[in-house]
Parts: sequence; structure tokens; C-alpha cells
Amino acid sequence: MYKTINTLFISLSLTLSAQKEVDSASKKFGIVWEIEYLDSASIEFQEALNESNKGIRAFRENDFDGALGHFNNGINLHAGIPKIYSNRGGVYFEKQDFYNALIDYTKALELDSLNPNFLYNRGLVYNATHQYSYAINDFEKSITINPNNPYT
Repeated sequence: MYKTINTLFISLSLTLSAQKEVDSASKKFGIVWEIEYLDSASIEFQEALNESNKGIRAFRENDFDGALGHFNNGINLHAGIPKIYSNRGGVYFEKQDFYNALIDYTKALELDSLNPNFLYNRGLVYNATHQYSYAINDFEKSITINPNNPYT
């Protein structure tokens, strides 16, 4: 959770920093279209997070198909948020669709390779599919990154 929040903060900081640079350039050179692009990107980012939150609520109500729809929408709006892939992987795991769960947890790790929860969850998929050496590897990495993680 901490890493995800930290990543979100860094992404927002970079966006705000880039916005200041674009504001400066637009005043100097009369560039307007870049600001509109950044504004639409931040709106899509926020809409993706909103879809993810709707997916989490649907998941908690055991509406797995609804949750998948919301997570799919979130990914379509902004494909760079690792937590949405992880959340969708959790839905696939609950539905025992281990193939797609593995794909999503792996994608989440491509975007945030040091998230111990993503590693742990992918380890659970490997364990469920009897790929024990891969499961142990992910569990060990997860513990190395965060030895105090209550899930490992």
C-alpha cells in the first residue's frame, strides 16, 4: 500500500512539475495545446482511479463481473497504474482464472517491480497452479523488500 501511494504521489508531482514547465513555455512561446494535453491526461488518470474504486466496491460485494468491468475501464483510461492491474488480477484469482491473474500481476510488477504485495499475490497464483519454485521465489522477494509485510 505504501509503495502504491508513494508511486501515485510521485506521478502527481511529476505531472504538476511538468505543468509548471509547460505554463512557462506557453507564456514564452504561446504554446497552448500542450496544457490541454496535460489536463486531459490528468483527468483520464483521475477517472481511471475512480473506476478502480468502483471496481473495489463491486469486488467487496462479490460482483466479480462488475469489478472486472470497472477495472477494464480504468486500464483503458490509463494503462500505467499498476494497482488497477493488481486489483483485476485479484478478481481473476477469485474466479480461479489463474492464467489472467498471472498476466495482470506480472503487468503490475512491470510497472512497479518493488511492490511486495504484487509479488506475494503472483506467488499465490504460482502456488495455486503448482509452480512452487516460482511461488517461493516471489514470496522470498516479497519478504526481502518488506520483512514486516503482514501478508508474507
